[in-house]
Amino acid sequence: MHLLKALDTVKSSKPLGETSRRPFFLVSSQTRNSIVKRPSQTSKASNVSNLRYFSGPSVKPLFALRKGNSCAKSELPVAALLDAWRRKSDEAIPLDPESQLSPSERKVLQGKRFWALWPALPIAPYSSRKTVLREIFPGKMYALEQTQGLLNVIVNVRMVVVVLRGGGLWVHNPLAPTAELLEMMAGLEERHGAVRYIVLGSTQVEHKVFLGPFARAFPKAQVHAVPTQWSWPVNLPLTLLGLFPRRLAGIVSDSFEGGQFPGGKSPWANEFEQAVLSVPLRVGQFTEAAFFHKDTRTVILTDALQCVPEEPPEVCPRESLLIRARDGPGLELADSLGTRRQGWAKIVLFALYFKPKVVKPAIYRDGPIPNVVDGFEWDPKWKSSFASIARKLFVPPILHVLIFNRSPEAVAAWGEVIASWRPRAVLPAHLDGPVKASGPAIRRAFRATLSPRAGPYLPGDIEALESVDEGLLARGLTLQTRVDNRVNRF
Repeated sequence: MHLLKALDTVKSSKPLGETSRRPFFLVSSQTRNSIVKRPSQTSKASNVSNLRYFSGPSVKPLFALRKGNSCAKSELPVAALLDAWRRKSDEAIPLDPESQLSPSERKVLQGKRFWALWPALPIAPYSSRKTVLREIFPGKMYALEQTQGLLNVIVNVRMVVVVLRGGGLWVHNPLAPTAELLEMMAGLEERHGAVRYIVLGSTQVEHKVFLGPFARAFPKAQVHAVPTQWSWPVNLPLTLLGLFPRRLAGIVSDSFEGGQFPGGKSPWANEFEQAVLSVPLRVGQFTEAAFFHKDTRTVILTDALQCVPEEPPEVCPRESLLIRARDGPGLELADSLGTRRQGWAKIVLFALYFKPKVVKPAIYRDGPIPNVVDGFEWDPKWKSSFASIARKLFVPPILHVLIFNRSPEAVAAWGEVIASWRPRAVLPAHLDGPVKASGPAIRRAFRATLSPRAGPYLPGDIEALESVDEGLLARGLTLQTRVDNRVNRF
C-alpha cells in the first residue's frame, strides 16, 4: 500500500476479547453467494461487545476491540509481548473452509474472483481477488476486504459499507467489483436497501482505481469524491478512470463549511460529520477525508492513521506469509500459526518502511536472474521493530516523512477536528480495524508525527524513507519540510 503512495508522491493491552451473543452475517463457505445469519459463540460479556471484528466463515473472531486505548498506547513491554506471541505459536492451524470444496466448486469460486481490469493497476493479486466480508456493527456497518501489494508484501485493503437510517447503503473507497464482491453487496442490498452513495475518500491511486467500475455496477447511486484528484505522470480526469459518461454528484468538503452539494451540505449530513485534509506537494496534492459516523461513533479514514494487528488478516494469502517468514534466502519454514505471524510481521515492516534497518538485501543468483523474492537477511532485532508499532494507533511512516511535515498546521487542525468528535473507534482502509480509540488517543497520534521526536518508530527504521525524501528535495519534486521530525538517534 505504501509503495504506491511513494510512487504517487514522486514521482493494551488486554487479552483478545471473546465473542458476544450478537448474531453476525457472513458468506457461506459452500455457495459464497449469499449472506447467512448465524449466531456467534456464547461467552463472557464485554463492555465493547458491539465492536467486533469477525473472521469470515468461522464463528470465532480473530480480533475484538480491547478495553482502553490499547492501540494508542501499548501496555505490554516488548519482551512480554513477544513472549505472549511465542506461547500462541503452537496453536493448531484453523481449517480453511475453501479446502473442503470440490474441484468444481473451487473452479466456480475462482471464476467469481476474476478481475479482468487488473492492468489498470498492475499489482498483486492481479487477476484473482478474494473478498472477505465482516459485520463490524450489527445491522449498521460492514467491511469488505481484498489485498494489494508486490513481491509477496501483501496487505489488506478495506471498503466500508454503512447502513443509512432511512435505508440504503453508503460505500466508502470501493474495491474491485468482482462477481464475488457483487454477490456480497447484493446480499447487503437485499437486507438493507440499495447502494445510494459511493464516496471516494482519498486521492491515492490504489483507492480511486476501482471507483469507475464499481460505480458502473450501481448506476443509480450518487458518486462523490474528495477534491484535488490527480494522477502522475499525466494528470488524467476522473472520467478516464471509468466514470464516463457519468459526473460526480458532489465534491466532499468539511461539514462545517457547507460543502459543494445542492442545498449547501452533503446528503448524508444528518448521519456523518466530515473534515478534509489537503497537503500541497510540488507534484500533485495529498487529500484525505475523515468521516465520523454518529450512530456508531466511528471515524472512517483511508491512510492517515493505522494500527498493526498481531495476527495476519484473514484475506492475506498463506503463501505470502510463509515466504516472507524466512530469515534468509532459501530458509524454508514449516507452516504453523507462529510462522504465519512471523511472516505477517515482516510484511508489515516492509510495507511501512520499505527497507527497515533490521533487514539487509542478500540477492543471490539461482539461475539466469537474481532472486528478489526471498533475497533478504533479517537481523533478530526485527521482533523489536515490529513490537514497537504493534497495537498502537499511529501515522504511517511514509506520511510522517514525506507528506504531513509539509503542512503541519493543516494536519494539526484536522487532527483536532477529528478528536473533537469524541469518537470511540477508528476504521482505516488498511491493517487493523475497527480500532478502539478516543479523541485524546487520536490527538496524541497526530501530535507525535509533528514533534521533533516522532514515535513509535525505532531509530534507523525510517532511514530509507528519509533518503527518498532527500532525493525528492534535491530534484525539486517535493516541497521543503517544515518540521524536523527525524528520530533522535543519540
